[in-house]
Amino acid sequence: MAIEDEFFEQAHPFIVEVIGTAVIELLAEQKEVSKASIVEMIQVLFQGEDADLAVELAIDILTLPYDGNVKG
Repeated sequence: MAIEDEFFEQAHPFIVEVIGTAVIELLAEQKEVSKASIVEMIQVLFQGEDADLAVELAIDILTLPYDGNVKG
């Protein structure tokens, strides 16, 4: 397994937690759930010291264009 693949395998649960927390908060506030609204909520929930690598990766995943190349 490549180092990059191993890194993302280990980071995956943390990224999912960040995105999931944002989605749950949007649903609790009865707001629209979209990529843009999830990114905005992540930025609100994880400000300053709370913004770590998982937060940055979650935002990147949601904002970078999809190239259709999915490993599996």
